[in-house]
Amino acid sequence: MAAEARAQHKALAGHWAHMVVHGVLHLHGYDHGNARQARVMEGLEVEILRGFGYQGSLSTGDIPNMSDERPGPSGSWLRRLVES
Repeated sequence: MAAEARAQHKALAGHWAHMVVHGVLHLHGYDHGNARQARVMEGLEVEILRGFGYQGSLSTGDIPNMSDERPGPSGSWLRRLVES
């Protein structure tokens, strides 16, 4: 994971967070086999990571930029995930 994060110019903690969220979404049946599915899944990833206080973009490696106050999980993404 560390080598992959370095190669993608991402912080290791942010890369781990993204991979965990990504894997949990797969466990809940989300996929990225086509462009529409990928947009939905990436949108959820960003929403979930921001809910945990991560900011930035998945593609640029700006995640994480943690604020001093770390909000807990809340919002519509959690409800959708739990209800799926």
